[in-house]
Amino acid sequence: MEKQYITAYNQLTAQYAVWYIPVGIVFVISLMLFDLISFPADDQKNMIAIRFISLVILVIVYFLNFVGKFKAHSQFYISLILISIDLGLKWIIALSEPDAISFNYYFIGVFLLIAVTYCMVRIRFVLANILALFYILSYAFVAVFYQFPVASEEQILVIKLIIFMLGAFSLLCTTTCYFLEYFSRRDFIYQKIIDEEREASEELLLNILPEHVVTRLKSGDTVIADSHDSVTILFADLVGFTKISRVLPAPELVTILNTIFTAFDELSEKYDVEKIKTIGDSYMVSSKVGSDSRESAEKIVHLAEDMIRVISSLKEQAKLPLNIRIGIHTGPVVAGVIGKNKFAYDMWGDTVNTASRMESTGINGRVQVSETTFKMLKDKFHFIERGKIDVKGLGVVRVYLL
Repeated sequence: MEKQYITAYNQLTAQYAVWYIPVGIVFVISLMLFDLISFPADDQKNMIAIRFISLVILVIVYFLNFVGKFKAHSQFYISLILISIDLGLKWIIALSEPDAISFNYYFIGVFLLIAVTYCMVRIRFVLANILALFYILSYAFVAVFYQFPVASEEQILVIKLIIFMLGAFSLLCTTTCYFLEYFSRRDFIYQKIIDEEREASEELLLNILPEHVVTRLKSGDTVIADSHDSVTILFADLVGFTKISRVLPAPELVTILNTIFTAFDELSEKYDVEKIKTIGDSYMVSSKVGSDSRESAEKIVHLAEDMIRVISSLKEQAKLPLNIRIGIHTGPVVAGVIGKNKFAYDMWGDTVNTASRMESTGINGRVQVSETTFKMLKDKFHFIERGKIDVKGLGVVRVYLL
């Protein structure tokens, strides 16, 4: 998590750079104009030089900020830039004459650099302290080796006071930097918790609703209902489960049902189809809406074959008088989400009713399909024509057994 935080903080530093670098550019240009207006020509050389160098560095950094490698290591690169600006300041002071403005007043730039480092560029706390210490020590070095030998006693006293004030100012600014990183770290942890909770809630939603429905709910859709031209529906009913429920204790009964439906859920995931709902000891599945109808129908039939194998295996292991009856039909449906507090994804239409009838009029241990599904898959699977049967609500229809 610490590595993730450091990566995130580097990206945060790069994001802030997009805003504070233009501010810095405007500030430097303003100083250049102020120098030109306010100071004699002899004093302007060094001033304009350092301003121009700083301006070029800021412009380069602004464009580098959009490079991925720079973003990943923005703390390091911005630290190098701050050090280069500081060295530029010290270089100008070292070259200045004792009576030059840059000799006497450029320490103000060090104060500004300390403030920028601690409070603006979002350098991390430890690194910011190292940079500030470097600014102060480098100024002390310039003062001792370049300013003291040519300065008056009054100037030396002022320089000593400046070094002391730089240290005091850094000490004040360090608290700001500490709390900036403290709150940033806290926000990162809170965001991590929020993201984990969001992922958990989305995973829960995906266990209840299809992915495309979850996406639409997240986007703000309140009414989700669509018509689909070709969807394959499977109904499976556990034959004999009602009799078993009369003799088995409730915990054992629920355990058996959970084992069966968990296996069915895993098969649904394996074949990339949608579990719609369970109704008592019945199980409803559909092909994914919007997918290729023929390929999806094949997946549903393969699923049906595996469901029969699961029940046969469980029947032998548990020694239970259990069987399964499966019906499949393909056709148009209306699909959508209903409910408010306990919403559910469901499908409606003649296709659903027909698939249900294919199951209820089927044969134990077999898969019965409608003529529509048969015509779609007759060259992929071996079907046996069962003949015509009278189906409630549909009349006489031709059906086939897998």
